[in-house]
Amino acid sequence: TDQDGVYKIQSKFINILGIEPEINLGKKFTQSDLERELEIRNLNFKKAGEVAEKWVLSYEKKKYQKLGKNFTKRIKRISQEYSRAGFDIVSYIDELSQFPDKLIEVKSYNVDRHFYWTENEINKAFTERDSYYIYLVDRSLINTPDYNPIQLKDPVDKIFSSKRREYLIQTSDDGVYKIYSERDGWKIEF
Repeated sequence: TDQDGVYKIQSKFINILGIEPEINLGKKFTQSDLERELEIRNLNFKKAGEVAEKWVLSYEKKKYQKLGKNFTKRIKRISQEYSRAGFDIVSYIDELSQFPDKLIEVKSYNVDRHFYWTENEINKAFTERDSYYIYLVDRSLINTPDYNPIQLKDPVDKIFSSKRREYLIQTSDDGVYKIYSERDGWKIEF
């Protein structure tokens, strides 16, 4: 080779020399190291989701605070008690709503603009259509005064091209969505 003292031996001569080839295994990284790394990543992912959900809850309550506590106390984060509901927060579509009629699924991001949408959440979005919203929250901006998240009303209409779920790049007024099938749902890039 071009390095002094380093020689490359053709594989047909290795047996003659009695040399066992060295296999490059990379840096030692045990199964327990991998499990610990995945556990930390999942914990960070969960914490980021909680921060975003709490922020959206506060954002929605501030929007209607002039209507009084009787109105805003019905805006709730339900994801902790009803994890299979298909959304995270119940709120109001507007000031004329007589009861909470807005179902908000909160998705957050920081640098990479994508989120995962589970089959359960998608099924709820297909059922609820005009009442279902996805709020895309940029965690790097939530402490910025007057920050508004991206709000997708009826995301089925905006993200999927039809009533079918298919691989595609969908363009809408809100942007371009690249959709990829995942094991338990869909990865959506925006």
